[in-house]
Amino acid sequence: MWRRRTLPGWTVPQWGRRPGTRGGEAAVQCAFMVGRLDRSFARELRCAALLAVLSIGFLWRCNFTGRAMVPGDLLLIMEPWRHYSRQFPEFKRVKNPLLDPIQQFYPWRKFAGESLRRGELPLWNQYVLCGNPFVGNNQSAVFYPETWLHAVMPTDRALGWATSLYLFISGALMFWFLRLIGLRRGPGLVGALAFMFNGFVVAWLCCPSLRSVSGWLPGMLVGFEWTLRGRRAAGTALCGLLTGLQFLSGHLHISLFVLLLFGA
Repeated sequence: MWRRRTLPGWTVPQWGRRPGTRGGEAAVQCAFMVGRLDRSFARELRCAALLAVLSIGFLWRCNFTGRAMVPGDLLLIMEPWRHYSRQFPEFKRVKNPLLDPIQQFYPWRKFAGESLRRGELPLWNQYVLCGNPFVGNNQSAVFYPETWLHAVMPTDRALGWATSLYLFISGALMFWFLRLIGLRRGPGLVGALAFMFNGFVVAWLCCPSLRSVSGWLPGMLVGFEWTLRGRRAAGTALCGLLTGLQFLSGHLHISLFVLLLFGA
């Protein structure tokens, strides 16, 4: 039975209502709730769209100007490119440079993308030493979905777009978690932005395997919250899926930190 309850300022219309029934009032209540849900969902979508725009805009030079998101100028401090450094007077030497993006992650992603594009699973890298296991290198992240993006577009472009996609997903998951535990949209959006652009992530953006792990933590927390609220099957499935993804992303060291925080 519906309780006789009207909204402030609303008058229940009498058309389409039989005497002695409350069908008209129920219809108005139902329509109001549907409209309210639609407006709430639209606001959530606007927040998600803002996160997407900021994720893409943050790396606009890589996404729209053709620049690769790697410190390519650091090649000038290594052989054999060091002999050509005089041709680039704008190059400035730096102390303790971060060489992993240009020495490891860029060639690994490029090799994986080219192999997958040919329909081959890159088990072996014949270009290192006399050959080297490629899948056995956890940081090659062959089975991580983000790496597959390099099979459908050049690595120079894929690095930027993959990073923007990661930023958006991590921010959206954090926004979802904060809304789930009761924060309003404003604070939830601020928390999502603080998480997706935190110092650790921004400092390691050029190292895909390193920065990709922590982004799945908010989604794991959503799954855990679901289990606490009685949705055990869905929560366990979500936690299992995202835990597997953070292992596949390619950095067991950071995965250990994520699991320690999740378990706390």
